[in-house]
Amino acid sequence: MELALILLAAAVVLGAVILAFALRKPAVEPAVLDPRLDTLLAKQGEIGGQFTQTVAAQEALARTLGERLEALEKRMGDWW
Repeated sequence: MELALILLAAAVVLGAVILAFALRKPAVEPAVLDPRLDTLLAKQGEIGGQFTQTVAAQEALARTLGERLEALEKRMGDWW
């Protein structure tokens, strides 16, 4: 009886191993990337940097215009 249980357990384990190997998918080779993607990513980085500079310049312009408008309002208030 014990021998039968041992053989049954070995058969179950062997079946599980065979099933695991049969269901295992083959390794997928990584896709070869187009070298133009590197160029695209570099250009996107440049555009991002330019956008950041433009936003900073617009903020500086808004601040300068606000200061000049306040100065003009003060002069006009003093004049009236």
